[in-house]
Parts: sequence; C-alpha cells; structure tokens
Amino acid sequence: MQHTDTILQNTPIIDVDMTNFVAEVIEKSMEVPVVVDFWAPWCEPCKILMPILEKIVREKSGAVIMVKANIDDNQQIAEQMQIRSVPTVVLFYKGRPVDAFAGVKSESEIREFLLKSIPDLMPSDVEQIIELADTAFNAKQFEEAAQLYSEVLQQEGERGAGPEG
Repeated sequence: MQHTDTILQNTPIIDVDMTNFVAEVIEKSMEVPVVVDFWAPWCEPCKILMPILEKIVREKSGAVIMVKANIDDNQQIAEQMQIRSVPTVVLFYKGRPVDAFAGVKSESEIREFLLKSIPDLMPSDVEQIIELADTAFNAKQFEEAAQLYSEVLQQEGERGAGPEG
C-alpha cells in the first residue's frame, strides 16, 4: 500500500472543491488539458473507473492533469456542471469543457476519448519504440531491447537531437 501511496503523491491528481476549482481546472486548462472525474464514495462504478483514469494520466507525465470532485461534498460544483450521474468525466481545455462521458469506460475507450479531444497526446513514434524496448528489457529480452533502443538513438540522431557542439 505504501508503494501505491508514493506513486499517487507523485502524480498530477488532486481533489478539488469550490475554493480551488477555478484555479485547478479552468486556469490550469489554459495550459494543459484537465480531466475532471466527478464521483461519489457510494458509487461502485466510480471505484472501477478512477484507477483506470489515474493510470492513464500518470502515463502522460503531466501532459494532462486529473482532478477529482466528490459530488457529495461539492454539490454546488455538480449543479453548475449539470452532473446528473456518476461517474462523469469532463475534459477541460483552454478554459472550457471540450468533451465528456458518463459511466465506466474501458482503458482503450478512455485513451480514444482523450486522443479524439486532444490529438497531440498521442505518443510519438520514438515514445512508442521506447515503450516496446522497455517491455522487452523487463522481459529479459535484451537483444530485442538493444535493437529497439538503438533504433531510437538512430532516429533521434537523424533529427539532430543530442549534444552536438
């Protein structure tokens, strides 16, 4: 449990209420997309959806931020946002809601939801190759991992990235 707590502390996921909703959602969405998870403690589907959302947001390493709004504690926010059921997820970008869904979605459906609304969240070719290389390395497939890492270095070199003086 302690390991999970450490991971959660290092992620851009926070709880919001009336005092910080504008700053954490509206203002931050001017710079980076903000996913707002409207949930309630008694909501079983919320308990299924939240870890999936958190996982995807953590993978984006700050390219998207997630906030959670407990509708029982923040009825005014829920009313203003016209939240009729939970879980409801609203994506804010440039200060306004750009898309939303209600209910539980699969991990792939959530990824598709984010990419549809914010296409630049799609991992680059290099990021995809690094992910494959990391997977191969973790599976002790070192030769395959080395080839993939080498491919990344070659691609980055072709783009002129790197310390050249």
